Amino acid sequence: MKIIFFGTSDFAIPALNALVEGSFRPELVVTKPDSPRGRGRKIYPQEVRLEAERLELQCEQPEDVHEPDFLTKLRNLEADVGVVISYGVILQAELLGLLAQGCINAHASILPKYRGAAPIQPAIRDGNTETGVTVFRISEQLDAGDVVLVKTHPITEKATAGILRKELAALSGTALVESLKQIEAGTATYTSQDHSKASAAPKIEKDDGIIDWS
Repeated sequence: MKIIFFGTSDFAIPALNALVEGSFRPELVVTKPDSPRGRGRKIYPQEVRLEAERLELQCEQPEDVHEPDFLTKLRNLEADVGVVISYGVILQAELLGLLAQGCINAHASILPKYRGAAPIQPAIRDGNTETGVTVFRISEQLDAGDVVLVKTHPITEKATAGILRKELAALSGTALVESLKQIEAGTATYTSQDHSKASAAPKIEKDDGIIDWS
């Protein structure tokens, strides 16, 4: 099965390794361009690119993943499925249509709860005792596609966002490999989300860290 992997942050690295170890070696890894970070705005290489190089995987860093020349490159690969995790770009219908079985995404919540860029922090903030990873088929609406599978994970009393992030990154790899096995075998099922129960988890901003001590 031909796979294209889309990911950018270090959250995606355990999943990329899990795919390689699970005999789902991607034909291509797609990540964002290297970018400036920190106070000095020095340009650093994207961590997924470095991991792809270590694994000897072909890697591309398009400025615009929907640019016509890059779409042609993807089309010529004739891939079966795209695997998306922490890529940071909303994939449009034209790209999704290039893959025979579309794209699946691993999201760090039990959907439809906490759709959006930062699902881990609100799960702790809201006092939940359980979260997880949802693998779903990407649709044009954010994090609203049909669910392939869900892996649950406990939130302990001492869990921090950092700890939970590492645990869910590892769990994402397990969930994606299991999903790909089902897709390859033709046994995958796709279950609609209950959109009436959806909640949003937008990007964490600096003001979210303000505490009202009264």
